Amino acid sequence: MCSGDGNRAENCSLPPCPINGNWAAWGAWTTCTVCNTSDAKKTRYRDCSDPEPQFNGSECSGQSNQTAPCLISDCPIDGGWSAWNDYSPCSETCGQGKRTRNRFCDKPVPNDFGEFCLGSDTETSTCTLKHCPIDGGWSFWSNWTECSSSSCVSGTQTRNRSCDNPVPQYSGRHCDGNWTETIPCQADSCQGMIYFVLLTLAVTGELSLPIILVNLSVYSKAKPKVIQTWPDVILGRHPWF
Repeated sequence: MCSGDGNRAENCSLPPCPINGNWAAWGAWTTCTVCNTSDAKKTRYRDCSDPEPQFNGSECSGQSNQTAPCLISDCPIDGGWSAWNDYSPCSETCGQGKRTRNRFCDKPVPNDFGEFCLGSDTETSTCTLKHCPIDGGWSFWSNWTECSSSSCVSGTQTRNRSCDNPVPQYSGRHCDGNWTETIPCQADSCQGMIYFVLLTLAVTGELSLPIILVNLSVYSKAKPKVIQTWPDVILGRHPWF
């Protein structure tokens, strides 16, 4: 009987099996630039790559591109502004404030191919509902007036001020206090009369009209323009007093 195995196995190498090609998914449509005309077309493409044909496999059957007419929805639609809405209330109840208003990019709303509206959607302006009250303020006091009396009779001096720093406006309060001020006074000539009377009393120890006139006469020699009559002395009309 024969010895050994009746079968023998050997490695062999055959050509690879064919791999047929298959289409990948369609790509996006091209952008339409013209719409609603017979020449307005859009196109999309696909590749024979899922998988690619190999080892003498067959190519994909069918077209690698597809064309369709452009519709309005395929065309770029740029956005447009709506009308401005009403202004918001003024930020201040008196004096200058601010107010704002808005608009929207919805006339029309831009589609995926269109441009958004240019410009700002908010506008701000100044506003004044009414003027704020301005309270009055005093000016500086004026100079004192001359004494109203030219003799030894008591007189008055006055000075004034005005409520104009600032002037009250728009229902503002008027200045508090008086616009004028008065004080008592005596003429300068009366001061000279009192001086000579006191001088005469201090020197002579007596107070009589002849002695007063003598003192006045001596002093008046240095001032020849002074009236030297005793009525002028009594009434205080000496210009050098």
